Amino acid sequence: MLKKMLVASALLMTLLISSTITQTQAFKGLTEEEKAKRILEIANKAYERITAHVNNIAGNETIMNLLEGLGLKGYFIGNSSNLEEAGNLLRIAQQSLNSGDYEEAISKVLEAMGIMRNVFINIHKILKQAGVIKAPEKPELQAQGILVAINRSLERIKRLNETINTLISQLKISEGDAEEIEGLLNQAKNLLNRGRELLEEGNVTGAAHKLGEANRLITQAHVTLKAKIAEARMTERLEGFRLKIEEHLNRTLEKLNETAIGRIFGPLGFKHKWEFKHQIMGLIENATYAWKFNNKLRFRNSLEELRGKIKNFMSAYTVKELPSSTQSENLNLKLEVAKEVKRNQATIHVKATNTGDATLIFPNGALGIVIERNINGQWRPYYTPISIQMLIKLNPEESRAIFIKLINPPEGLYRAVAHAQSEQTLTSITATVEFTIP
Repeated sequence: MLKKMLVASALLMTLLISSTITQTQAFKGLTEEEKAKRILEIANKAYERITAHVNNIAGNETIMNLLEGLGLKGYFIGNSSNLEEAGNLLRIAQQSLNSGDYEEAISKVLEAMGIMRNVFINIHKILKQAGVIKAPEKPELQAQGILVAINRSLERIKRLNETINTLISQLKISEGDAEEIEGLLNQAKNLLNRGRELLEEGNVTGAAHKLGEANRLITQAHVTLKAKIAEARMTERLEGFRLKIEEHLNRTLEKLNETAIGRIFGPLGFKHKWEFKHQIMGLIENATYAWKFNNKLRFRNSLEELRGKIKNFMSAYTVKELPSSTQSENLNLKLEVAKEVKRNQATIHVKATNTGDATLIFPNGALGIVIERNINGQWRPYYTPISIQMLIKLNPEESRAIFIKLINPPEGLYRAVAHAQSEQTLTSITATVEFTIP
């Protein structure tokens, strides 16, 4: 199969070079239309062959495992993806040819051919570096490449184990979580050692297969480690949030006399102020439990119920107990938006400015912003940025900007919706700003 691949490579290179000669004797006497048709035909054939060539390589598990082990798989995929751009240029060239713009058609074909030539050359270099393309007198090069990849993977396992030990000492992850990840790494290490043995036996294909299996386990271990760290951080943030809420509630509840308690908590369904506090703390514990066990619906519902309970309490507290100067605070939040659209990605720049006279608190680093899309006249949630769950404070006249990336967003009308609360009264405020894509 390797010989066939090399033969195909040579044919492709010859075809690519010969197809770029657009001003030679071969085209003398042809009209611009005939010339454009001829060169487009050559380019389409080259595109079909080089695409098939790349697909053959991508479908070879041994080669792809080897590239992954050497850290070259990303370069291969990145170069291969450029063929899509070449294909788009050839389609544009066909459209230009159909519309009679022969000069533009030839220009697009030449541009596509340049891309295809670079793809071929770069992939050829990648395969050569991996030892896939080798001289007949040196068949050991591919085995050497796999051995290098195995050693790199073993080093990666070593670094991950060191990271795990550090995180355990810092109490960032539990020993139980560490054992789960170390189990995956030990499996990967055994596969790599078996791969070495197969190389010594001359079984290159078997060694490459073991390398691929080991790298998948290492990747799984790495992903699991990141998830455990994120879980620990979220639990820590939720505990900090609980302490702040408890402190705020204690300070507020201690100010209330028995008369105020009856006026405020009676309509809310509580006989005693500490019943209210107990329910609030319970909702935070529910949210923490739901996050720990990856129950996103329960987590979201607990936080939503928590927000509603506090909002109802603070509304009653503001009316009954706060002085008139506080009740009349001016809450105002202004949003400004700019966007940058490139290919399949839109970057949304949202700037929030506190234009009121009260300090505002936002629930996270993304300013509690949700991106909504207008569908048939109705606003529907489209994207919620992933952000650190920490309270963000914005004093009067202060501003803060965030960047939100949307992948392949459909064209249409969108809006950014920010949520905040007054630091003193916890009164909610919402601000929106609309934009279109593209």
